[in-house]
Amino acid sequence: MPGHTAATRAPSVDRAPAARRTGRPPEETFPEAARAALLECAALMDDTSRRRLIRVMLAEPALTARWLAAGRQGQDRLVPVIASRVAADESALQPRLLAGLLVNASTTAVEYWAEHEDAGALDAVTAQAFEAAVRALGAA
Repeated sequence: MPGHTAATRAPSVDRAPAARRTGRPPEETFPEAARAALLECAALMDDTSRRRLIRVMLAEPALTARWLAAGRQGQDRLVPVIASRVAADESALQPRLLAGLLVNASTTAVEYWAEHEDAGALDAVTAQAFEAAVRALGAA
């Protein structure tokens, strides 16, 4: 992908710890690994009952709050994996920002998919969200 910084490519970095935690090959760049992981998760969720469940969750304020809290917990769990992948300290801004970006892209895709019957398959919507985020960051 064009526009990658040295931190996302870092060929001399040992990515094995992140690969062991995620099951993604250590030679993948962060954007490649992140995209693949998001799409794998989305493919597991793509069915009508999950769409209805997410709609109910988004319509009920207490469940929406829990949905947002779960996203934040997921973001916190991603930080060490991303830090290892991009050769940064877990307390650094970059892995925290990237974790937030991935969680937000994913949850936005899931919510959009749930609310739009004609959105297509969740993995396709997730791919569109990820690519839109990459384009937006590349243009910034």
